Amino acid sequence: MLSGGRERSNWVPNLRQEARCTVEIGNATFSGAGRVVTSPEEDALARALVFEKYRHDDDLEQWRVSALPVAIDLVALC
Repeated sequence: MLSGGRERSNWVPNLRQEARCTVEIGNATFSGAGRVVTSPEEDALARALVFEKYRHDDDLEQWRVSALPVAIDLVALC
């Protein structure tokens, strides 16, 4: 995920304070732990993947460069 508001987005400080979360994908629910991405390689991959998914006809270059990459590491099915 990319947080365009970086730390100003309410969910980023919440995730830093309590990393545990659940993620729903289709009919499945997964337990996970959120974290801010720090690895340069993972940062670049996250930016590229999210940008390609959402850019369509929009110019999201600034968002791609300035947003804060956040990952949810899924750990188990709930």
